[in-house]
Amino acid sequence: ASRGAVTVPPVATQPDAIIGKAWDRRELLAVRRLDHANNPVLSAALPGARNLLISPMIADGRPLGAIVVEHRSRSLPGVERRVASVLGQLSAIAALNLRQAALLRDVQDLAERDPLTGAANRRTFQLTLERVLASKQGPAATSGMEDTAVLFIDLDDFKIVNDAFGHAEGDALLVAVTDRIRGSVREGDLVARLGGDE
Repeated sequence: ASRGAVTVPPVATQPDAIIGKAWDRRELLAVRRLDHANNPVLSAALPGARNLLISPMIADGRPLGAIVVEHRSRSLPGVERRVASVLGQLSAIAALNLRQAALLRDVQDLAERDPLTGAANRRTFQLTLERVLASKQGPAATSGMEDTAVLFIDLDDFKIVNDAFGHAEGDALLVAVTDRIRGSVREGDLVARLGGDE
């Protein structure tokens, strides 16, 4: 988004053709006008735009997005090489920053979640419980706060499932039980897998 661009809500969609072309070529593209049929998202964001520079954002060989700039010049060949070079550098930096942010999010997710069920892990549960209990004690505690409860569920004889049907079926059972619990709690409640069948 930029000044003069229409706000377009984010949606999961295929990239516009011109973005795909920039990704394939891995170079800045100069375009006089957008074809709405092939580039519906950009056309909606920049209605009536002319003289566009499309710089692909690629990191680790993977396309992540593009920077699109409308140039005021009436002739695209008049765009200085320095402008194209700076735009290319900005795209490369932005792509690396996006990639690093995605990697950081993945690392944080691994540190906070159980990889099998997607529920919070033991450490996240303990930290959350400590924070909730601390907020209910001392001068910072407010009257009328909701009660806090912990429900501990252990699947009896879970080892028999693994022994009789195999670990893949046991894992599928853990995922199914976690999904059922997640569907039965309030939005603000925490579902955690403390380990094994707990």
